[in-house]
Amino acid sequence: MKCIACDKESGSELKALQLWTMHVRGLTGEDKYQVPDDSVTSYCVCEDCAKQWLSELGWKGKRTRKKLLTFLLVLIVGAAAAMFFRQIDQVLFLTGLSAVLCGAVGLIATYRKAAAEKKRFQALPSREAMEEAAYQVLIRHAPAKMQTSKGDWNVTYVPVTEKTLKTKPGDLMVMYDIQPSVAKEVMLKIGHPDA
Repeated sequence: MKCIACDKESGSELKALQLWTMHVRGLTGEDKYQVPDDSVTSYCVCEDCAKQWLSELGWKGKRTRKKLLTFLLVLIVGAAAAMFFRQIDQVLFLTGLSAVLCGAVGLIATYRKAAAEKKRFQALPSREAMEEAAYQVLIRHAPAKMQTSKGDWNVTYVPVTEKTLKTKPGDLMVMYDIQPSVAKEVMLKIGHPDA
C-alpha cells in the first residue's frame, strides 16, 4: 500500500472506520444525522511521515509556529490600532484593545496546548506514540468531507486499535462525537468487545 501522505510504497497499515455526519437545520434547530461506513477501511502511513509529525510537536514545531505567528500578528495589529485610535475614535480604540486581548489569549492557549500535547506524546511508549502519530497523519491527509447526492458529509475516522477497543463505550462516544443511537453499530463494526 502507498502512504496517504507521501505516496511511498512501504508503511504501517492502519484501520479506521469512517463515520459520516450531516448537519441538518430544521425548525427545532440544528440536528446531526450520522451513518457509519459499511466496513473498516485500511490506510497506510509510512514511518517517516509519522516521525515528521512527532518532530513537529511542541511550541517550536511547524504547526504550532503558524498559529503562534497568527496570534502574534493579531496582537501587534491590535496594539497599533489601539495606540493610533486612542485619541481619535473610542470604538476603534476598544476594537484594538479587544484584538490585543484575543491575540494574548490565543498565544497562551496555543502554547499550553502544544506543551501538553508534547508532554502526552513523550509519556507514551515509542511504539504507541508512533501509532498515534500515524493516525494523526491519516486524519490530516484523509478526506474530511464527502459529497454525495444526498448532501455534504463531514467524515470522522474512528481508529481500530487496542486502545480504542479497550475504551469504555461512553468515552468512545465522547471522544469521536458519536450519537448514542449510532454508537452500538459503530462498536459492532470496529469489533469492540462491549458491543
